[in-house]
Amino acid sequence: PIIGCGLSAVSLAVFQELQPYHDPATNTLAVAAQWQTFITYFGAFALSSSEFETERTRLTIGICLFVVNVVVLVIALVLGLVKNREREEKEATMFKLRRQ
Repeated sequence: PIIGCGLSAVSLAVFQELQPYHDPATNTLAVAAQWQTFITYFGAFALSSSEFETERTRLTIGICLFVVNVVVLVIALVLGLVKNREREEKEATMFKLRRQ
């Protein structure tokens, strides 16, 4: 988990600084996904250490990791739906203008 944590931190920094996509929403989603990966690896590292020995703390970390992963998926779905709706409206407007 420590190697994965380090590599995901490097990947997060690269995506955050370079912003490789043309669309700002895609860059935002990519950075959110990199944070998701980093937090998941960090949680795995925390769970593998001997600091969290009780079942309650392990369950709490597991629930937090689950919530982080679901939130990023929901954000991706909402961004995709909004962008698709905007594109459909733009295409409908262009179609109406061409018919005139």
